[in-house]
Amino acid sequence: MRRVFCLLLMISTCLSIRAEMWPFRQYSSLEGLPSPRVWSVIQDSRGFIWLGTSGGLVRYDGREFTTFTTADGLSFGTVISLAEDGRGNLWIGTGLGLTIRRDGRFQAVDPDGLRSRTIRAIVIDSDGCPWVGTDEGVARLKEGKFTLWTVADGLVDNAVRSLFFDRMGRLWVGTMRGISVREGEAFRTLAQETATPRQTVYGFMEDARGVVWAGTSAGLLRIDGDKIRVYTGADGLPCPEVNKIVRDDRRDCLWIGTWGGGVIRYDGRAFTPFGTREGLGCPFVTSLCLDREHNLWIATREGGLSRFMGEQFVLYDRRDGLCEGSINEIRPDGRGGLWLTSLDGGLSHWDGRSFARLDPGPGLPTNRLQLALVDSRGRAWLGADQEVLCVDGRRITRLGRDRRLPAGPMTSMMEDRDGRIWVAMAGGLIMIEGLAIRRVYDAEEGLPDTEVQALLQDRRGTIWCGTRKGLAAIDRNGAVRVYTEADGLLHNQVRQIFQDSRNQLWFGSRAGLMVYRYDYFRNITRATGLVSDSIRFFREDSMGRIWIATDEGLSVFWHGRIVNYTEANGLLGKAVLSWYEDTEKNVWIGTDLGLNCFSGEELRRYSPQDGLAGEAVYEILQDRQGGIWLLTNRGLGRFNGQAVESYGVFAGFFGQIVLRGAWTLDADGRLWFGTNRGACRHNPEGDIPNLSPPMIHLTELKADGQPVPVVNGRCELPDSVRTVTVDWVGLSYRDEQGIRYRYLLDGLYPDWTEPTREHGIRLTFPPPGTYTLKVLARNHAGIWSPRPLTVSVEIRAPFWRTAPFLWTTGLVLLAVAGVAIVTARRRWSVREAAWREERQQMADRIRRLEQMVAPPATAGADGAEAAPADDPAGGGLSAPDC
Repeated sequence: MRRVFCLLLMISTCLSIRAEMWPFRQYSSLEGLPSPRVWSVIQDSRGFIWLGTSGGLVRYDGREFTTFTTADGLSFGTVISLAEDGRGNLWIGTGLGLTIRRDGRFQAVDPDGLRSRTIRAIVIDSDGCPWVGTDEGVARLKEGKFTLWTVADGLVDNAVRSLFFDRMGRLWVGTMRGISVREGEAFRTLAQETATPRQTVYGFMEDARGVVWAGTSAGLLRIDGDKIRVYTGADGLPCPEVNKIVRDDRRDCLWIGTWGGGVIRYDGRAFTPFGTREGLGCPFVTSLCLDREHNLWIATREGGLSRFMGEQFVLYDRRDGLCEGSINEIRPDGRGGLWLTSLDGGLSHWDGRSFARLDPGPGLPTNRLQLALVDSRGRAWLGADQEVLCVDGRRITRLGRDRRLPAGPMTSMMEDRDGRIWVAMAGGLIMIEGLAIRRVYDAEEGLPDTEVQALLQDRRGTIWCGTRKGLAAIDRNGAVRVYTEADGLLHNQVRQIFQDSRNQLWFGSRAGLMVYRYDYFRNITRATGLVSDSIRFFREDSMGRIWIATDEGLSVFWHGRIVNYTEANGLLGKAVLSWYEDTEKNVWIGTDLGLNCFSGEELRRYSPQDGLAGEAVYEILQDRQGGIWLLTNRGLGRFNGQAVESYGVFAGFFGQIVLRGAWTLDADGRLWFGTNRGACRHNPEGDIPNLSPPMIHLTELKADGQPVPVVNGRCELPDSVRTVTVDWVGLSYRDEQGIRYRYLLDGLYPDWTEPTREHGIRLTFPPPGTYTLKVLARNHAGIWSPRPLTVSVEIRAPFWRTAPFLWTTGLVLLAVAGVAIVTARRRWSVREAAWREERQQMADRIRRLEQMVAPPATAGADGAEAAPADDPAGGGLSAPDC
């Protein structure tokens, strides 16, 4: 049986590797494509991707597909060719004529002058005039009229399939019988001694040196002046029928679309094919387009649209020799290889070229395995229920079958400086020397408790064991010394053990921490300055600072002082989950709410709003290029120096879930991830940074659900409007899900918002006034758009709040007030005059009365008063008789 197992193992090792490379992102009817037949693809000057399909014209903005048909003004439903002129107008070639899209409106072009209305190709000359290739010649549209050239004018054939202007202004015409070139006003046929007489020419491309490449039905042509070379299968070209070519300056290669052979990359030395096995939707390529972010878009006959995302991620599964199931442990073997285990109990070894899988059998137990340690000899040590396994290449040693081991699962494993293996289990501690169990420590051997929770060997060689009931120290002779609260421990349960560069031992518990030096324990708790008593782990940086992670923040010990970091003084998050110091001496802290970076005196924070895949950052790792990789609760991320990039299926990453602890750097600097779909390998050197800022555009503005035209970034709305919605889009296709926005709205939100995925804003019952919206977009690499999208919305005030109405009303009120004042003054004057007259009359009457009651004046010397002159009796009043 052992011979059979070894034979099977040798066979599995020699199997050729089949790495599942899926560098393509597929777009089909599920994403909104109206038809799987895509005939052409271009990117316009605004950044939108346009597709010509059998179901109409399609625009893709990174979020959704918008389809335009004959109902929108197209001359025909099947769109074959596309081109954009210098004014931003889109020219659309269909099966029944030419259509132009200008200012968002479609208009069919009069086909007068064309013999065939099937537009196979479109190019724009230096004057902005479109040239179209048809089944009956090539034509130029100028001032609304077509001028046609055919075989009679020098073309090699009337059936035109491709058009191209080179840097010298020459027009190259590819037909079903060869190539014609227009220089000046005449056409000449290109001599092709090595080509077949009925060679169909599908496309052209000019490289940086001025060499013209042509894709034909018989191979790839390289035309350098009068020298013509044909690349065929004899030169390594996998498929001879080449129909599209684009130049990729960033990758320094040519991309070649074929009819039946998928996409081929040519780097000047070799041809590399990419077909359906690599994730391409269909091997029949109809068009290629390289966008401004250097994404390659591939249009196919039946497979919809595909986007090439690079080859940095390679997925391996059982078909490559990997063990079955989710990979939960990956450890380097010290010799350039890797050991991998899965949740289903499998074990595999990667030797740098292929996998060797060790399935459950005579040498490997069927129960669940736990990869705990790779020792200094490259051997893998695994824990199983009641057993310990050592795998050395093809040799498997099972320890524990002949001797009963302590019960319970394995909690930790360690190799000491003498090469002995120490295994901590729930039921005790095992010491393995060579390939034999030499001693088992339990309660009878002096351990305070059989469940060992922490294990460490100090620089003197003493083995320290943390248990629930105290601390045990095992010297080189095997003697056990126990420390408890009676010996100065703060708490008997010791969960973490750490030794710093000054040979101090740090012990963590739920009640605080203990520092041991010179046979003395110093206890530190919240009461004496610690941020929390619940210790998670200890770390020491290059400056000698001790970082203590707790459930409620972070404490830093340095020069006898304690500095605490919590949410109150800037730390993002509460529970500290991970710690890492990079090569620049920056300290990265992962918490339950995001990522923190201590750079000198500066503390930077990163959350999901900044591009982080998830809130909780479990592990941190740095690659050789300086990138900081982050394992979160929602996926994988990488800090590129400016922002956090998230890796998912849109960025080429295949694993939906990366398991904690299942990642490492191999000897070549490549990253390995254990995922729910297998093991994923990534080469950071192949990353192409996305330095192109996203282009941001307004997609729609609606008032009460109805679209409103926006002219020069402005629009006016009536006072009766109840809701206003503004939608925008940032165009970046490297990772559409990584786009973030921030905006401000003068009049309501004067400050920039935090980065968000939201791509619109809604206003309800906005008061009259002018609102200016400014929006910025950021791609997944942290590059912001240089200029904001600016939209000004003016909501007109009601007539009774307009300036003319207010002025008129004011004048009327002033006039009325003036009239009222004048009238009142007149009335007052009349009343005052009447009052004065009445007062005068009353005064006169009083005076007369006074005169009537006055005594008579005396006359003569005897003092008699003289009678008044008007008294007719000539005397005064006589006194009545008594």
